[in-house]
Amino acid sequence: MNTMKTIWMAAALAAVVGLVAWAGEASVIRATVPFDFTVADQKLPAGEYQIVRSGPFSAVQIQSREKGTTILVGSLPGYTNKTGYAAALSFNKYGDTYFLREFWMGNGTDGTQLAKSKAEKDLAERPEGYNIAAITVRYR
Repeated sequence: MNTMKTIWMAAALAAVVGLVAWAGEASVIRATVPFDFTVADQKLPAGEYQIVRSGPFSAVQIQSREKGTTILVGSLPGYTNKTGYAAALSFNKYGDTYFLREFWMGNGTDGTQLAKSKAEKDLAERPEGYNIAAITVRYR
């Protein structure tokens, strides 16, 4: 079962990378994230990341520039950018745990939103609440 899942993930990633190269309209941002964070129930270490989106309703590729780790996640249209920066990442913070929630590519006011993972949903139900953290990013 795990082998089949790995094959499907590799095929999906190859398709997205191929579409990004073919379309030539991909948006790419690079960010230095100063803390560990979670995306799609996968914990990622602090460091340099590249985020590639090929369209507003498409999969998003998040790649660690130092570790070579790549995650492919679905996305939804996001909210208006209220961070004050043209390009930014927005995280939900629960205690000491950060979840990448939304980002802006610097090419408009509407962002790209990631679905809440199971772990984030579980933490969101706790009465302690959460904070939002935003960091600026470079884009090209």
